[in-house]
Amino acid sequence: MTDYEQLISNLAQLKLNNFSENYQNYSTEVDQQRLSFGEALLKLTESELQYRRDQEIKKRI
Repeated sequence: MTDYEQLISNLAQLKLNNFSENYQNYSTEVDQQRLSFGEALLKLTESELQYRRDQEIKKRI
């Protein structure tokens, strides 16, 4: 199993669905914008939190 495959598997096991679905886009964005590890991680966690909020709202509707 490649590192990428293991990462996607780990994210799925942790139920970090948004991370898993958008990892490739984030990876490209980090490379293009030359973000630090901390900045990239912050963007990923903010996106995951927003995704979860949106899912909660959809469940209530």
